[in-house]
Formats: sequence, C-alpha cells, structure tokens
Amino acid sequence: MPQACEREKLLVIGGYGTIGGRAAQLLAEFFEGRIVVGGPNEAKAQQFADASGHGMQGIALDATDPAQLATALGDHRTVVNTVDSLEEAVVDAAIAAGTNYVGVVGTDVQAIRARHNDARTTGSRILLGTGVMPGISNVIARKLSADLGGADRIVSIAVGDAGSLGPQ
Repeated sequence: MPQACEREKLLVIGGYGTIGGRAAQLLAEFFEGRIVVGGPNEAKAQQFADASGHGMQGIALDATDPAQLATALGDHRTVVNTVDSLEEAVVDAAIAAGTNYVGVVGTDVQAIRARHNDARTTGSRILLGTGVMPGISNVIARKLSADLGGADRIVSIAVGDAGSLGPQ
C-alpha cells in the first residue's frame, strides 16, 4: 500500500496534451509538487513537467494497459482524465483503486452511474463532465483564435438539453 504522502498526488492522464496540459498547469498552481502528468511518451511527459515547473513530475503511462493503469492509480489520490476514449476504463480502475476520478471529457452518464455502488464501497468520488463547457470549448476557441492571428472577441454559445443528466 502506498504511503500517505504518495497518495496525496494527482495524476493527469493526457497531461502533456492541449487540454490535459492546461489542466495540469492550473492544478499545479494550487498543488505544488503534487501533480503527475502521464502519457504514452515518458520523455514528453517529463519535458512538459520540467518546463511547467511547480515540482510537476512526468511518467510513462499506457492507460490502455489495465495493469499499468491499476499501478498508477494505486499511487494517486485523484486522477484527472483528459482522454475521451479511456473514460470507462479509467473510471473502473479508479474505483478499484479507491482513487477519486475527475473527468474532463464527454461522458456517458448512464454508463458511469451504473458504477455508483462500487464507487461508494471503495470510497471513490466520481466527478464527471468538468471540462466540456466551458472548459474544453474555451481552450479550443482560444487555440483557434491564436492559430488565426487573434480575435477582438470570441462568443461561445451552448445549445443542448442537460435535463437527461439529472436524477432518474
């Protein structure tokens, strides 16, 4: 079992990508020395961590490998997932490890809701959809603006119905 100080760390999966990198940098301002960025390329992860400062650490993590994912999550109190295609696998691994989960990706709420009792049993807290709107949409708008040479104003409009996300 990891020591208490190891379990204080937060793992950001996809942590050196556009969305994950921004999330890691923002978190690092509040959690000095506790942010770990993980992705398939350890050199890129460590390079990003070193450039970002705040005592960040980079690790190699193939989050499609259940054994690697289980080991990584067992060493962290919280995982922030920024890779959409991995959400259910990371949620399952987080629950099994008793690790908290924060999803910054689109979410199949019903599929994750089915895991509620398991999460309660292991003490995992699951927080979904934290970055779709306005998070990811704002990052995309800012990137497009920069790529296009700037903008005087950016207007973001959300169209949809969140009614299906509430209690059933």
